This record gives sequence, structure tokens and C-alpha cells, in this order.
Amino acid sequence: MLNDHRADWREAWALFPGDVAYVWHGALHATTVAESLVACGFDIRAQIIWAKERLVLGRAGRAGRKSALQSGRGGDRDADGQGT
Repeated sequence: MLNDHRADWREAWALFPGDVAYVWHGALHATTVAESLVACGFDIRAQIIWAKERLVLGRAGRAGRKSALQSGRGGDRDADGQGT
């Protein structure tokens, strides 16, 4: 898969017009993903780990039993999602 090795997508985050980002990524890249979101003005609100009950095969057999999600809020929204 093209660019499958890449975890820092700050060029893409900079183009994103929304206020909330949910980014699935490989667990080993959590720091890189979080840093790239912060660099583009997002505050990391949560990291969610999806612990799968069964092994999921895909992406050349590299999919594990856990997946990570970074949740970030950017723009001019406060903690409850309302504009300031």
C-alpha cells in the first residue's frame, strides 16, 4: 500500500478544515501521530485502544489484535465542542 510506512501526515492535517480529528494508526506510531496533530494546532483529547476479540488478518497479515485511535480538537472550539 502506497505510503503505508508513513505516520507523520502533518501536510494533510494542515489542509483539514474541520475541528475534530479521529485518526486510526498503528500502535507503535502513537507518538509520531500525536506530535504531527499537535504541530497542526490540534489538542490531543484521548487515545482509544480497540482490543479485538479475534485476530484480524489484513494488510499483508500485519494487523494485530489492537488498534489505536488519536482524538484531537482544533480550531476555536472549547472542551464541550461549542465555539468560543
